[in-house]
Amino acid sequence: MSKQSEVSKLREKYKDRLARSKKKSYGGIIVLLVFVILIGAGFSYFKFIYETPDSKELREKIGKLEVVFRGEKDDWEENKIASNELMKINERIEDLFILSNEKIEASDYDKVRKEYVQVSTELENIKIDLPKARTIPESLKNLKDELRLFGTEIKKPSKKEKESLEKANQLMEEAEKKLEEAKSIDDLDVIFLDIQEVKGYMLIFKTKLQIKEAEWKVEQSNVEGNILDAESVAKKLKNWIECYSKINKLWKELKTAIDISKVISKREFNLKNLQELQKQNQIIENKFKTIFNTVDKFAKGSVRTDLPCEAAKKVASTTTGPAPDPIVEPPVIKPETFKPKIVSKSLFTGGETSAQLKFEVIIDENGDVSEPKLVESSGNPAIDQAAEEHVLTFKFEPGKTATGKPGKCISTVPVMIIGK
Repeated sequence: MSKQSEVSKLREKYKDRLARSKKKSYGGIIVLLVFVILIGAGFSYFKFIYETPDSKELREKIGKLEVVFRGEKDDWEENKIASNELMKINERIEDLFILSNEKIEASDYDKVRKEYVQVSTELENIKIDLPKARTIPESLKNLKDELRLFGTEIKKPSKKEKESLEKANQLMEEAEKKLEEAKSIDDLDVIFLDIQEVKGYMLIFKTKLQIKEAEWKVEQSNVEGNILDAESVAKKLKNWIECYSKINKLWKELKTAIDISKVISKREFNLKNLQELQKQNQIIENKFKTIFNTVDKFAKGSVRTDLPCEAAKKVASTTTGPAPDPIVEPPVIKPETFKPKIVSKSLFTGGETSAQLKFEVIIDENGDVSEPKLVESSGNPAIDQAAEEHVLTFKFEPGKTATGKPGKCISTVPVMIIGK
């Protein structure tokens, strides 16, 4: 065999081995690619079914936010302005709630969380303002009633007082028109400023209001007195109340009337509340009188008990006896005596120049004040002493019974001290 022939055989052998080597190399690459694809698919599936704790917590928070929002919408459904405020974020909360029904992707988490924080903050701010949708219209209505009372209660107003009332009423009409057109809390804030301006016009009546406020304190004191009287009567007329349906009914009406007066007396002072409390206290006094008159009538007659009660075994007439005539017309302070006390400015040690104190006093049948008891101190013994001396100079038209007879009563009186 020639040398050239041998070389050709070796060359053919090398080519065959090279071809087999390439086939093995391609097979390995294909296997490797399949392996990588399988791992990637498994990771993607794991990522799809797995939700991070942060994502789950955020979805729960969004769900709770939607529940709170829905509750606020239900509570304020009848209030147009409040509903308008809530609708400002309605769409954003709906979008968040839709997102919370599915797992939040890691790439979207920060964006969704930011939106949740913003919306929840806005909702809290709206909730803070929502009460204005009720309180401001109510304040406007109460102020209108008070203005009306000024027109009837303030006798012989001066020229300046008339002008102030006219301006206040004009501004009140404008505020009412604004309320009719109001659509947002911002609109109500403007009306609130009008309310404060109306109150400013009413400051001219400050002295007369102080007199009315003193009457308010008297009526509050009468409420406390009625409560104590009712406790005493309950013991004295126990058998009558338990055994006679008519007296029992009158007694329940009396307790209801007293409960109403307690509610009114807890309100802030204004002319409308004063008028209501005076009227309610008068109702109570009349009911006391009706009860005693009925008991006296039954005691003198031969009316039998018509309710099952152990007390019927006793002699009911021994538990009767008219109570002292109650004060039905409260004492009224004489304006010329109800003035601030002027003292040396040096008595004030804290930088202030005035103080208002309150004393519980006895007003006798002559309208004189005695036995002052400090119930609201200035914190300064010297000022307290000056106020106590001053309150003894106050003079009242004494309180009167149903028969017009002057009577003694306890009242709480304010005292103003001014340093000059």
